[in-house]
Amino acid sequence: MEDRFKIKRKREFKFPKKFIQKLNFLLFLFLYILFLFIFSQKGTILKYGKDVLPLSFKIGEIENTPFYATSKSIYLLNEDKYSSFQYFIRNFEVDKDKIYILSDNLVILNKDLKTLKEIKKEGFYPYELYIFDERFVIKYLKKDSLSILFSLYDKNSYKELKNIKFENLNSMPYSTVFSNGEKILVFQNDGDLLIINFNGEILLQKNVRPQNEILFNPKGLIDYEKEEIILFWQSYSYTSNSILFLNFNGDIKIKFDIKSDINEIVKLEDKYYLLLNDKILVVKDYKITQEIYFPFIRPITIYNINKNLISIWEFNSFYSEYKILKINGKNFIFKGKFKDIIFNGDYYLILIDSKIYTLNYE
Repeated sequence: MEDRFKIKRKREFKFPKKFIQKLNFLLFLFLYILFLFIFSQKGTILKYGKDVLPLSFKIGEIENTPFYATSKSIYLLNEDKYSSFQYFIRNFEVDKDKIYILSDNLVILNKDLKTLKEIKKEGFYPYELYIFDERFVIKYLKKDSLSILFSLYDKNSYKELKNIKFENLNSMPYSTVFSNGEKILVFQNDGDLLIINFNGEILLQKNVRPQNEILFNPKGLIDYEKEEIILFWQSYSYTSNSILFLNFNGDIKIKFDIKSDINEIVKLEDKYYLLLNDKILVVKDYKITQEIYFPFIRPITIYNINKNLISIWEFNSFYSEYKILKINGKNFIFKGKFKDIIFNGDYYLILIDSKIYTLNYE
């Protein structure tokens, strides 16, 4: 028998699952940024940056004139002047009225971007530069093997004064130059600590490896004020790091074990700030006095600029192009890839993607 009482059912409309997930994400992002603005210290969105050329990666200033580097050129920010190089620029440093360019060679420019001197080492490329009162040191790496060459130069004549070479290394150690360019520190994976001068005299040789611990990726920091050497590394377990505080005589003051990667250390006044994977630890008088962390975001880099702690944070549980610049606790929201920041005495210049932002801040 034919059913004469048919009931019409209304078709229910449903949003796609991916759309709901995206909507929830955007709502969460909006509420979280709103939280940062309302409940934390004052927040500001960075906007109206000055366009610069693509592949820009670092900014600097020489005698109140800002400039920036691309892959193969240096450009003055507000003037139609530039200087190009045959090879890629790895880094640069500014000292008074000179710019030191680390490319395949070291090229020294004046404030008008004119080349004053080019220094070459056959078979080596300049990796790091250390500038002191009357001299500078170039750390060279050999292009085809594990060898390090340190060369000491006079700042006025550019004459090479001395050099010393470390050859046939099993792995690349942490190494730096300190004490006005007179001492070289080398810290190797096996825990050997070596301090030597440019005459080849060994001032300190000591193994500081803790018992039953294997060291990976050794790093360090020289604290001139406290006359301390801070050494840190990743342990064999990959779940913890160790950090040593030593005096200039090599005596160990204290050792910390941190259950996270120690990615970077900066010093600000009498405190050390340790950048971990998910937070920043503050160490004072050899004690952890503070943990700086925020929900849903993690720190990716830290600086000490103009005696201010500056940190960059990104979202850690989902992808977002938005990041947070914190200067002594104040928040500045930006979108894009953070590349560099400097302070010129009056304001900050911040390079993000292919824009330079000016930030007036006291």
